[in-house]
Amino acid sequence: MKHSKLFIALALLFMCACSGKDYNLYEYASTHLIDEYVDATTFKLERIDDNLLIMTPAENSKSYVSQELAKAGYGSQSSVSRFNAMAAQNGDEGFEWNIMYDSNGKYFHYSALTESMPSIELTCSSDFDAAHPAGTSLMDIVKVQIYSFAQFLGENRDEIFYFEISDKVRITKHYPEFTDEEKAIVGSTFYLVFEKTPAVPGDYEFTVTTAGKYKSEPLKMHFAE
Repeated sequence: MKHSKLFIALALLFMCACSGKDYNLYEYASTHLIDEYVDATTFKLERIDDNLLIMTPAENSKSYVSQELAKAGYGSQSSVSRFNAMAAQNGDEGFEWNIMYDSNGKYFHYSALTESMPSIELTCSSDFDAAHPAGTSLMDIVKVQIYSFAQFLGENRDEIFYFEISDKVRITKHYPEFTDEEKAIVGSTFYLVFEKTPAVPGDYEFTVTTAGKYKSEPLKMHFAE
């Protein structure tokens, strides 16, 4: 039985936003849970709101996609052999999905890192509050949201249907609380959730460091009163 791999609510929002314009949804068949692997060391840090940041792979990161995704117009066929090796290594075979994409180039597939989840440190260039002076880690007041795929891959994988995927693979907790299994195969995007805002309103500059050495470009943020 095929299960359409699609965030239906998101698709509806996209269609509403594009009303009055040419807009179409398409699909391609995939046998994988993950259709893209990204070899990323550095990440780009962006603001969503005062309490939420997003980490995405830097633009120079290499991407490896499935043959099905490449045929649908995403990525390069030259990366398929590396993708196939990663999929076999992770036991990501034998699924049967219809994965959606739209005429605006938006693809609703899952992307994972080629390596396990790196260490993450978020710092501020100025005093965040009395307990967090400039340059010290903020990770005790920041939760990390990840997509964790390991339990749904391999011989002993849990049964999963697409409408359950988003909730089941998404985990939010403080970084030290993640288990090795949860960190083994993770999505290529991370969300950083602040549990508090700076003690004093004003301009702040944040940097994320991964694997203890790879620093993002600083992100400037203004916090109003």
